[in-house]
Amino acid sequence: MAVNIMPRSVCQCCWTQRCKRAECIDPFMLKPPRPDEFDFDSENPGAALTSALQRPGGQAEALRHLRGLMERSIDPLKHIDAEQLSKMLRAGKRFDEFERLARPDFGCEGWSSGLVEDSRLWLAYRVDSNAQSLHTVLVQDVDGVDPVRAAVGYCTASLFQKHSSDVQSCTELAQSEDALLWHQIRKSSNDIVQVDLVNALHEPLGAIMLMIYPQPAGSPDFPGIAIPKASRSARSQTNRQCITLTPLPGGSMRMHVAALLSLGDQKTTTQVQQESMEGVVRLLRPLVSLWPKRFEAFLKEQHTELIHQESFSEQAPFYAVCRGYLTGQAGIKHSSLRQWTYMFGKHSRK
Repeated sequence: MAVNIMPRSVCQCCWTQRCKRAECIDPFMLKPPRPDEFDFDSENPGAALTSALQRPGGQAEALRHLRGLMERSIDPLKHIDAEQLSKMLRAGKRFDEFERLARPDFGCEGWSSGLVEDSRLWLAYRVDSNAQSLHTVLVQDVDGVDPVRAAVGYCTASLFQKHSSDVQSCTELAQSEDALLWHQIRKSSNDIVQVDLVNALHEPLGAIMLMIYPQPAGSPDFPGIAIPKASRSARSQTNRQCITLTPLPGGSMRMHVAALLSLGDQKTTTQVQQESMEGVVRLLRPLVSLWPKRFEAFLKEQHTELIHQESFSEQAPFYAVCRGYLTGQAGIKHSSLRQWTYMFGKHSRK
């Protein structure tokens, strides 16, 4: 049973069926909010939007205020310029996509799940025969490491090889307070990857989210950056990875690692679909059995260096805001978060 990795405060019934009890907390599913639950932070969302955009780690709050403007039929271009609006809408769409990736509805048909005994992780996976892809989600509790320190560890490109052995080099091409553009070289691939950092600690998600996705031609968030010439083929542009880092009592965290992997062709898709749980675990061994242990050990071994990176990296202002939420010195947790794609008239999940 996978319940061993869950804290005692979480009901165990959700691992086998949907709980009927109102007080039960499902650790993976977000409660669909009702229209009357939505709370806006200010009577003047235009000014609040402008203020949030100027603060590190304010992207989730800014999107909340943008939604408030649209709910009130106020033109956001009265408060921000077209470039800022375009960037926000891209960020909102990405958040919706990656939130579904990290926290899918495990009650849908096709999901298989269980505890991976050798690594003590909970793993769920689903093969999409139409898209010829494999969607995986693994959950790991890490003692003695908080979400901010884990985010620092993953986002420090110079240390990436210390926890990801398949990466031969990871070089920063560009960075901002809440995003990085990397050039990663593996034995079999040459990839341009973007990592977006989202502070959703004050939202129902209650986590720092890292959204990792390919940008082979460069990123609109970093215009004018020279993209190195590829010496090897790139991995599939449909691949996605999402990491959510949720605080637990005692300075620990729960890590969700979700990935959408292209299987390439129908033959491979059918083979994976017919595999047992053990067979899929063997297929995903680098992700399921090797990387989580290495990453946890890395976070603890590099403790001093990560403290330095948290304070002095380009992302230091973002980390400081997140640290404030962890210590209760910044912000409040909102009661609801409607999908940001609601702004485009999409009221339900795909």
